[in-house]
Amino acid sequence: MKRTLFFLVLTVFVITACGTPSTPVPAPTNTHIPLPTETAIPTATLEPSPTPMPIGGGGKFIMQVAPLLVPKEFNSQESASWFSASSDGTNLELLNWQIWSISPDGKRALTYTSDRKIALTNLDGTTSISLDDSLDYYINSNFQTAIWLPNGNIALLAFDKSQSAKILVFLVSPDGKLTKWEKASQIMQEYAELLFLSPNRDELYLKTMCGNNRCNTRYYVISLDDSEQKQILENVNRLQDLYISPSGQYIAYVDTSKNIMNCSIYKIADETTTIITPDDGTSGLDYCFGENHWSPTEDILFGQTKDGISIWEAQNGNIRNVATFLELNAGACYSTNWTPDGKFLFLSVCTETYSDYKELRMQKLLGKQDTTLPFTKSSGQRLINISDGKVIEYPDAGFCESILSPDSKWALLYLCTNEKNVAIYPSQLLNLDTKEMYPVFQGFVSNSPDTLVQPEGFYQKDWSVFWIP
Repeated sequence: MKRTLFFLVLTVFVITACGTPSTPVPAPTNTHIPLPTETAIPTATLEPSPTPMPIGGGGKFIMQVAPLLVPKEFNSQESASWFSASSDGTNLELLNWQIWSISPDGKRALTYTSDRKIALTNLDGTTSISLDDSLDYYINSNFQTAIWLPNGNIALLAFDKSQSAKILVFLVSPDGKLTKWEKASQIMQEYAELLFLSPNRDELYLKTMCGNNRCNTRYYVISLDDSEQKQILENVNRLQDLYISPSGQYIAYVDTSKNIMNCSIYKIADETTTIITPDDGTSGLDYCFGENHWSPTEDILFGQTKDGISIWEAQNGNIRNVATFLELNAGACYSTNWTPDGKFLFLSVCTETYSDYKELRMQKLLGKQDTTLPFTKSSGQRLINISDGKVIEYPDAGFCESILSPDSKWALLYLCTNEKNVAIYPSQLLNLDTKEMYPVFQGFVSNSPDTLVQPEGFYQKDWSVFWIP
């Protein structure tokens, strides 16, 4: 009897608590109090997968490649041709014109055809505007430099046929019209060269000279609004490799007027010159010679001492070692470039000496060994963090030329050779973070030693690359 009563009570309790399924109790209105935020039960959601970074990081390549390196199915011309490709090496396309100069944003170019007609061309192929031919001028695009100005115009040099081929400065507008730049043209001698813009892009640096040293070479800086014109570097007649610092305060150059070349730093404000002289007795030429050594972001130059890679600081004139060859795990490194963000130095060639170097040298001297055998071998590429000197080593891709991506995350290694200077390695895209390598341009640029053996080896002129955003 007690068990039956308990069962009936339990049944009533359950029905009362849960309600009758066929007659649900309506929810009260405006009386619901939400739970505090900290005790709310989160709704399970799937996080979207991050978009994978494309190989190469984006942008595209614009390349000039010698005919020897390109199979006939890609190019039947006997001269070097221009190609475009995506940053992962795909979408290869032969361009229908030669490129003279590319705009800093990579969107436009001065181009010319086989009959030397010069045009202002959009690199996406949409438009091409021929330069105005109403003036009696001659432009030699083989050696002249074009400077892209911030207002959309282009400064270039041309010979005025009506004035006994006098060289003048012209401005090219976006619609292809040419206007003589009067003030800049007045200081021209027989020849001239446009050098570079100031970092704030409001002044143009140029030089003018005569043939056979009939007059002194002169260097000028001209404001783009014609408000100021000034001669600089008046006491130096012969120099080369001029580059301006990111702040616009200094010009680095190689002085060739004396028996011993040196790296000189010209301070624009007070017109003083400093010669870089490392304490280890080296000449300091490594901080200026051959290319632009300035950081993209700071007034510092990269170079080498006897011990390794170092930087020279313009503000105080100090030389700071950033990585010794011991820390680089290499006998020597060269072919150095700044990453575009200015934080790292990338060395595309590091070498080590064969362990039997002395024996090899003796065999060569005695005529018992092939004199073409090298003493060194490639030991891979390196990346140096200039703030803390940390070094990243990468797998060996051979002796390579390199270009770095605009985002500082990738390197294209190309024209890679072995110790004998024979191109037998494929081109690679190197991820600077993960060390992964991706072969590119396979089947396009040949790497067969049977067809590419050249005693003089391969040089930059055989394959030049621009990596544009």
